[in-house]
Amino acid sequence: MAQDISAQLVSLEQFNNTLGYSLSREEFQHCLQQVKFINPKVGKFWQGTDAQPGIYIAIAGKVRLLDSADELIATLEAGDSFGEFTLFKEGDFKAYAARASVNLQLCFVPAEILWPLMAKYPQIREHLWAKARSRNPQQVDSDNTPVLPSDSKRLHETKILSTPAVKPREKKISKAYFPNSTQRVGHLLQRVIRRYPFFAQQSGSDCGAACLVMVSRYWGKNFSVNRLRDIANVDRNGSSLRGLSAAAESIGFSTRPVKASLDQLAKQKLPAIAHCEGKHYIVVYEITPKHVIVADPAIG
Repeated sequence: MAQDISAQLVSLEQFNNTLGYSLSREEFQHCLQQVKFINPKVGKFWQGTDAQPGIYIAIAGKVRLLDSADELIATLEAGDSFGEFTLFKEGDFKAYAARASVNLQLCFVPAEILWPLMAKYPQIREHLWAKARSRNPQQVDSDNTPVLPSDSKRLHETKILSTPAVKPREKKISKAYFPNSTQRVGHLLQRVIRRYPFFAQQSGSDCGAACLVMVSRYWGKNFSVNRLRDIANVDRNGSSLRGLSAAAESIGFSTRPVKASLDQLAKQKLPAIAHCEGKHYIVVYEITPKHVIVADPAIG
């Protein structure tokens, strides 16, 4: 009976999406015998520094992940997960904390379930490792080397958003996004006539959300600025780099904070959102030896 109730709270599809691999129904039922369901009170309820190894899957409500300075890393909703880094002590990941919203319900999958599955199915280990790294954007490896500013032409810019995320997948329906042929032709035409999407900010604190609207439209996605403002936790001072990055990832983009000179930024995949003038954001669409095309949500 308890197993039937558990199956109603977390589905096989949710479980497989969390693992990045399609388990059989028998394997899923076996896992359900050991999972735990939690309804934490509103507020900070979990510290990754001393947490039991395992993964939390959000069943209902929202949970916000915070770094050691209480800065927002990401806002998670039903179907999202966190805690993957606790499975990889060798990864030397930076721990984060979790804050519960109203009516948050979680499914906790302990490491005792996950470690045997990771050993049996390497795809699961690779997927969970990638998820753990995605919460640690400051980690550096050969595939994610930060671009350092040069002594000349230095810009106080941070590249936040580049291209839609392409996540590794194995026997599952992925949310990864690929531009279709029509959009690729459209991008080429935009470069020829130099006309790119523009969205004006609605208030002095909306520049980050407005930039995210523009980049989304470039890739054929349409999102409400109000929704993006909420996801990025915009207040009267605007959005933080971490908040904007979390918002971008939550709608399917990959993010990589990079401090770069103009020369180095030109080598990156554009468009990108650049942080400049203290708390302002603009979109950099194109950089050539003779000109730079940007969209400033404050002035056009």
